[in-house]
Amino acid sequence: MAACRSCKSKVLVTDSVTGGTVCSSCGIVQDFDDYQHTFGGVSGPQGTFVRVGTSGTGNDYSYKERKLYESNQMIEDITFRLSFSDTRTREVKSMINKVTDGEFGLGNWFSVLVGACCYIVMRQNDKALPISEVIGAVGCELYEMGKMVNRVVGFLGLELKEFDLVGLLEKMIKGFSGFSGVEEEKIDLMVKQGIFVIQCAIKWFLSTGRRPGPVAVAVLVFVGAVNGIEVRIEDVAKEMNVAIRTCKLRYKELLEAMVEVAQNLPWGSDVNAKNIVKNAPFVLKYMEMKSMEDRGREKSKFSDGSPGFDLGDVVEECLSKEVEYKGIDGGDSAVDNGLGCLNGTEGLENLKVSHGELAKVYSKFKSEFLNRNLTKKNDTVDYGDRLGGLDVEFFDEWWSGRSDMCEKLLMEQLLEKDVGLDVLPPSYIRGCNVVKKRREKIREAKRRINSIISPPIVTSSNAFLHNGLDAQPHSSDDISTLENVNSQKKRKKGHDNIDWEDFIIESLLLHQVKEEEIEKGHYNALLGLYVFKSGLV
Repeated sequence: MAACRSCKSKVLVTDSVTGGTVCSSCGIVQDFDDYQHTFGGVSGPQGTFVRVGTSGTGNDYSYKERKLYESNQMIEDITFRLSFSDTRTREVKSMINKVTDGEFGLGNWFSVLVGACCYIVMRQNDKALPISEVIGAVGCELYEMGKMVNRVVGFLGLELKEFDLVGLLEKMIKGFSGFSGVEEEKIDLMVKQGIFVIQCAIKWFLSTGRRPGPVAVAVLVFVGAVNGIEVRIEDVAKEMNVAIRTCKLRYKELLEAMVEVAQNLPWGSDVNAKNIVKNAPFVLKYMEMKSMEDRGREKSKFSDGSPGFDLGDVVEECLSKEVEYKGIDGGDSAVDNGLGCLNGTEGLENLKVSHGELAKVYSKFKSEFLNRNLTKKNDTVDYGDRLGGLDVEFFDEWWSGRSDMCEKLLMEQLLEKDVGLDVLPPSYIRGCNVVKKRREKIREAKRRINSIISPPIVTSSNAFLHNGLDAQPHSSDDISTLENVNSQKKRKKGHDNIDWEDFIIESLLLHQVKEEEIEKGHYNALLGLYVFKSGLV
């Protein structure tokens, strides 16, 4: 029987964890002793073989078994970071099994594959999971994850569903750390308001062709500001792992769209991007009322026929309430003098108020309201602060939440809604402006070429005639551009300066390139085909 190499004790035990032999008296780990005796003869294999595994009673693991074990551990670790349920984890493993044909794998590429499968599984189940969150859990670059997602989708022949921007916003509002101290009821109210605003942003094409994260951040910051919670864009963008500059740009676009909607209000000319947050309760109330209207419904006789608001709805909403407000002279206010308190639609219809009278009443009410603020504060009135000085009870119901747009709608249903503003996509508008600018550059380039090919001829009417590309008569003021080109002095920056794009357009026009092709802006391709003749063999 073997004895301890230190104390010579024969009481040896096997460690259940490592499988090694340990002396029970002194605790010394004994020497490795797992050699197998030489076997075989003249015709058989000979040599000394060592058992694969740990010492003692260890198990035999092949490379494939170890690979499967470690890959499953990696999958469970990434899905745990993303807070996946057991069902979603099994779906991810099943998708990876199909992609790798049951081989799985190890290394950085496999972690990217796991993240891509997680993103695809959530998209297939119509759940909001931004790719930025997946990148943060995996630790890779955006382009790597995007390429892997495309490869997996193409290999499995899948078709990704539309990204759930509404679900992403709801998840962000409920999980944002800055709202940890806010009451649950207010959080639910902000979720409904956020869903309404973000669906308006979708209708205004603010999310078309853009990443969803910055749009959701912009709406979250706006809704927080409307409810009196100061939220910094930098804090939200950092927590959601999105670009700060892009979030600020989307927030600016959202405010500009809100300002355009506010122009439909009677005091819309006073609303701008700086005070739109203070006027947001009125704007959102107006948008909510418009969204609940039926576009096919016949307008009431109070409607002015313009794409603005229905005067009947506004008067019924505002003037049917009793406002505890008196004029500055102690007498009746403009509302009491002009219209009084109206109860119900019947009294409103019998009153037969003209548009001019209603405008006079509003103007008088506005002047009395501003004068009262002046007497109370003895300082300059902030015209953007529409909420200051009024009773809170008058505006406690500015948001009802009865609109269908407070719940997620399909794109077809969303486009049928009217929220007071119908615009074209920003990218389309910018593209039209760029094309218009190129047309102007082409016209100026033609004029410069004509001035060089055929110098101007002075006529009796002091006009200049040209004979060249689309020759047109010009006055003496048009020669200033030619003088700027030929002048050797340093040109001052002005509106008629010539840049690199003008020289390219001139070269293309001299090589007989059509104006329609130049307007598209593919200068490199046009230069290669017509100027450098790279397309000819």
